[in-house]
Order: sequence, then C-alpha cells, then structure tokens
Amino acid sequence: MNKKNFRFYIKVRTALNISVRIIYDELCSVFGDQAPALRTVEWWSKLFREGREDVEDEERPGRPITETTSENIKQVRSLIDDNPHITIQEMEVQTGLSLGTIHRIISDHLNLKKLTARYIPKQLTDSQKAERVRICKENLEKFESGAWRLCDVITGDESWFYHKHINRKLSNSAWVSRNDPPPTVVRQSPYAPKTLMSIFFKSTGPVFIHHVERGQTINHRYYIDNCLEPLIDNIKRQRPTCGVQGIKLHYDNGQPHVHKEVSNYLESEGITIIKHPPYSPDLAPCDFWLFDFIKQNIPDQSDSESYDEGKTLYTRELLPDITEPIRVQMERDTQMRTFQLTIKNLVRQEKMENILKFVKKELRTRPREAVRVIETLFKQRARNELVCVKNQFYNRKQTLDDLQDGRGMAKGFYQALFLTRLGPTLNVNLTFTCFYMPINFVQFACQYLREDITKGFPDYKAKAFRQIIRDLLIETEHTTRNIRYKLHGFGRPANLLTFTPRETNEEISDVASALQEITVEKYFEQKYNIKLKYPHLPCIDARSGLTKRANYLPMEVAKKGRCSIEIIKELDKMVEDLLRVFAGTCNGHLPNKIVFYRDGVDEGHFEKVLGNEVNKIKEACRSKFLSCR
Repeated sequence: MNKKNFRFYIKVRTALNISVRIIYDELCSVFGDQAPALRTVEWWSKLFREGREDVEDEERPGRPITETTSENIKQVRSLIDDNPHITIQEMEVQTGLSLGTIHRIISDHLNLKKLTARYIPKQLTDSQKAERVRICKENLEKFESGAWRLCDVITGDESWFYHKHINRKLSNSAWVSRNDPPPTVVRQSPYAPKTLMSIFFKSTGPVFIHHVERGQTINHRYYIDNCLEPLIDNIKRQRPTCGVQGIKLHYDNGQPHVHKEVSNYLESEGITIIKHPPYSPDLAPCDFWLFDFIKQNIPDQSDSESYDEGKTLYTRELLPDITEPIRVQMERDTQMRTFQLTIKNLVRQEKMENILKFVKKELRTRPREAVRVIETLFKQRARNELVCVKNQFYNRKQTLDDLQDGRGMAKGFYQALFLTRLGPTLNVNLTFTCFYMPINFVQFACQYLREDITKGFPDYKAKAFRQIIRDLLIETEHTTRNIRYKLHGFGRPANLLTFTPRETNEEISDVASALQEITVEKYFEQKYNIKLKYPHLPCIDARSGLTKRANYLPMEVAKKGRCSIEIIKELDKMVEDLLRVFAGTCNGHLPNKIVFYRDGVDEGHFEKVLGNEVNKIKEACRSKFLSCR
C-alpha cells in the first residue's frame, strides 16, 4: 500500500468523524511498521477537515531532481572531453544545470576528480623514453635475480639547503574574515643564506655527508677528493671485513658525476656504477624523496628569539596558544629534572630614542632596559656564529695551543655594552682559556703531572691530584652509550677492589660485603671482554648527578670530558710591565707589597690557577727585582 492509499483511507475515516488516534491504531494493526507516523496522520486529518480534497503532493519551487538524467550526463561528459581544464562554473553557464547537479554527475556518475598538472624538467623524446625503460628493466632484473642487493646500493647527490625555511603555498593558507585581505608570505630570495650539502645514503641510513664551503665550485677533481675518497674511507670503516666489495654507487648525470676521471677512479676502487636514465630526477631517491623530506623537517632558524644569558628568552612572535605554564622534563646528569616555562607579556616598550636623550642630557634616568635589549641582540648574534663558554666567545675553527699537559689554550673575547654620557660604549676584553682535551684518563694524568703514572701512583700523589681535578667531567668508553660522571676521588686498584655485580647496572657499584664478590679487573674481562693494561692503578670514584653512590671505574676505560679552566696567559710579562711602570714613576723603587685581585675562578679550578699564576707573579718579581738591583 503506497502513501496515496494511506492518505485516501485517512480522508474517508476523517469524513466519518473518527478520531486521529483510532485511525492511527487501525493502520498500525494492519500494516505494522509500514504504517505512517502519528504526526503524519494528524497532519493529513487536519488538512482534510479544513477542506482539502487532493491526496497528491503539491508542486514545489526549484529545479526537479530529475536533472541527473542520461542526457545531462552525456552533455557534461562531452564538455570535459573537449576541454579537460574546464571549470564547473563554465559548465554551469553552458548547460544551465546547477553547481550541485554538475558536481554530483562528475563525482557519482563519471567518477572523475580534478588534479593539478605536474611540472616535469624536460619533455623526453621517444629514444630517451626507450632508454629510460631499458635501464630500469636491467636494474630491476638484477635485483630480482639476486645479483644485486638493496643494502649494497649507495646513492648520493648535492642540494642547496636554505637556513630559513619557508613552507609551501598550500601549508601557508589561513582562515580570515570575509572583509580581511588574504595573508601574504615573502617568496624565498635566491640570495638568502643557504648551504650546499653533498649527501650519500643507503637503506640503513646516511653514509657520508659533506659540507661544501661557500664560493666553492664542485668539479670532477673536487668531487673525487672531497666526496668520493672520504665516502670510500667511511665504507671501509663500516665494513672492515669486506670493504667496498659488492658496493654499487648510484647518482644522476651531473657533469662532475659522469666525468671520465670519476668513472676511472671508481672502477679502480672496485665500485660498480649504476646507470641513471637521462633527465629522470624522479628516479633518483635524493631528488624525489630525501632532499624534500629534509627541507620539510628543517626547523625555521628565525632571528625572532634572543637570550639574555639569564632566565629570560625574548621573542617578537606572539604566543596566544600558551596560557598556562609549561612543565618540561629533561635528563641532566642521569637525573630527571623538571623545568617550568612561564610566558610573561611585555608590559612596556623601550624606546631607543631614550638613549640619545640621555646622551644629550635631556633625560636624567639612565635607560638601562633599552641598553640591555641592544646588548642581548649583540650577544645573540655572536652566539650564532661563535662558540660560547661561560659568556666568552671563541672561534670554532681555531687551533688550540697545545700546552703538553693535557690542555689546549684558546683565545677568545668577552663583550659588554655600557651607556655613558659619550654614548653607548662596547667593551671588548680578550681572554685566554685552557681546555682539558678529551683524551684517555691515563694519558691525561701522565701529561698533566708530567710523569709516567703507569709505573706507580702512590696514595699521597693520588690525594694531591684529587684536590686539583675534583668535580671535573669524565666519560666512559667501555659501554655502547656515552655516560658522563663527575670525578669525586680515587679508590683501591682494580685488581684489589672487589664488589658484587648488579645485572641492572652497567656501572660498578661500591657495595659492602657480599657472598659472591669479584674484582674490578675480572669483572671488566668477563662483562666487556676488556683486559686491563694497568690493573695496579687506582679506580676512579665517579658520581652521577645528585646520587651519592660511588661508581668505581678503571682509569683506562675513562676519558677526560671537554671543559675549560681560565688562566691568564703570559701573566709574568704583564707583571713585569706593571713593575716597570711603577719603578719609572717612583725613582726606580719597587713596591714593598703587591695585592692581586683575581675573579672568574670556580672552586674546582682554584688550586691549579693559584699554583700557576702565583709562580708566574713570583718569577716576574724576582726578574724585575734583580734587574733593578
């Protein structure tokens, strides 16, 4: 029974003055779930009481749903075949159909979707296409037959990487109000800072990465000397047993790559070159995957952040999404520590013109915050280009002056901005810092003490040495991971110190008496297959983080971590110059007492600085005293 019959039955029963509830119950008792709803019965009964006679639906405004006809589908298909780039708006004008109908025909009936055309570097000729297919089939056949293995294939290429990454146009889209202008993004300038990198990688990860210096052109000779030779050296180190045997090298047809000398060099090393089809960057893994993946994941090295060397980080960017303090957990010295970051809005703006007003004496209050902002920007620029150690800056590429005692001398500077009545003044002080070299601890101790401790290291010398180098950083060399400790002292020799091994720890713990004890020497031989050369030397009492538990390590499995100790270089000459000036102004007489004020030395380095610099001062005084006598 259709809806017209239901309506006719409702009309007859309504004419007999039957209530709506009885009509509804009658329909449900006969037709069950197929009966119309109570609201529908009430609606049609009301219409019939008001005088309606027709049981058909009245006509409604708008296009009929019958627009999706076979004729309209053929018409839309014909327009698309004639012009694949036609828009839905253009089809609406030509067909007279609505946008919804056209979209429904295209998606539901024609199963079409619109894609943006890809740009290709070159239109290949028929011969180039045939060569492309031939090379690909040959390479695929060798892989399928087992003659080649994917793990033996190394591919490489060069690419420019911009220091400041600008996202693609699609990812820069943003929601705006109807009356607001669209957002704008500055196009990447070809002169923006960038770096040329040569990267070689295989299925297991990168093999060799070379940074090309600015202004350097890559030709075949540079490619061999700086890319291929180090690459082969890395392969031999990673594969000490088989070397370059079975290695296949794949790269594109760049001019330095296909040079005859390059091919001859690789053949002499026994490396197979995989052919690459002409004008086919889509077949080079570096071009179609690696470089694009790296550039999308390079963080934006923006200059909008500055650090004031304290607890404050300034940014020009707004942070509207951060409303609550952020807690960050970081591991420091094997201990998990929690740091809280709180966003503080700038409540006032510092005007740079206040500096000029202060210099002209138009402003009596010194604009300290404005000077601090400028100083922070100066130091941030230096931090981006130099190495910063204790607020002192050093050139990354300088060669340390070897002092032959486990230390190297570096030359640096410290800068600070001051505001005087003459204007902003930049104070730059030169500084010399000794860096402990990251070498084996036994070698370090021999150089530092200027004696061979492997022949004997008595307790009194160990105690004196401990006072000098206490709390210095050391690193382990026997485990697969690098563990850092602070040196606390020395214990018994490795062949005498016993302990109970713990399976849960890789370090050696100072545990009291136990049933099954083992010496440190035997433990390292069984656990790490390390035969100690100097088991008679005392073990290092190493402490990790805030824990007070001792970790005893043999000297030869630890190395000295890189850290700095500030010592004034050529202090004796400086003192001689000062005494010479004093004697010149006091008729040749020297001072009876000399007081030196020394800062910038922490407790761990005090003894070394004291012993070094006091001796220099005494030598200068003796030399000057004898010359004046």
